[in-house]
Amino acid sequence: MRATLVALLSDPSDVTEAGLAEARRRRAANPTMTVAEIEALGEAERLVRAFTDRGAPEGD
Repeated sequence: MRATLVALLSDPSDVTEAGLAEARRRRAANPTMTVAEIEALGEAERLVRAFTDRGAPEGD
């Protein structure tokens, strides 16, 4: 998972608060998402912020 996220965020300067909020909103609106997946979006957003704001978190 860590390698995938690092690859997706190869240029974290492109990640904006507005873009991150829009991505979360769109993902949550996807009718194929389960309740558990929608609930996990907050943690996913925090993980993206960890990579873009403070560097990659340890141990993942």
